[in-house]
Amino acid sequence: MSYSYEYPRPAVTVDTLIFNFDPKTGFEILLIQRAHEPFKNDWAIPGGFVDMDEDLLPAAKRELQEETRMNIQNLRELGVFGKPGRDPRGRTITIAYWALTAKEDHQLKAADDAKAYRWFPLDELPNLAFDHDYIINKGIQKLQESAEEAKFLEQLFSTNIDQQLAAKFIKQLFQFIDLRDEFQKLIDERDLDDKSWLNQFFKKYL
Repeated sequence: MSYSYEYPRPAVTVDTLIFNFDPKTGFEILLIQRAHEPFKNDWAIPGGFVDMDEDLLPAAKRELQEETRMNIQNLRELGVFGKPGRDPRGRTITIAYWALTAKEDHQLKAADDAKAYRWFPLDELPNLAFDHDYIINKGIQKLQESAEEAKFLEQLFSTNIDQQLAAKFIKQLFQFIDLRDEFQKLIDERDLDDKSWLNQFFKKYL
């Protein structure tokens, strides 16, 4: 059944913030260089329009795969962004998703609406298309909030443990956040001057 309305309706898009953690340089975000107007050649979050018969999360996964060849299953909703004027093509509302991944686990290729891709450190972002600077700032806030939930992070990186194992744990933090209680229990039971048990914990769960 089809419907038509006399009043105008906004378009709906999805955008995806993909973060990577490097234990030496910190967090990075994946951006694509736009191949078409508007904002041709500018950097942007991967994303695009939702198809008429498509739900939002599958649309976000599809757009990410089309533009970067990256397949991410554990996307989390960040928020809805719809300030009038954010898109010069017309009234557009976007739903943003985010994930933390390990960039070495993906073979990326710019395609579709993307002419290039690049990982940018969060403190070295380029000029961005649309309102993507605002959306990324919201993503950074969410990243910080999630890290604060895992109160062991500060202690973790102040220890002298295997950094590759630690980095892998951080990259999977949001899939394993339910391990927080068990980890805290181990901290309470162990001699924190002896860090060897941390590597055993990582090897058990990673």
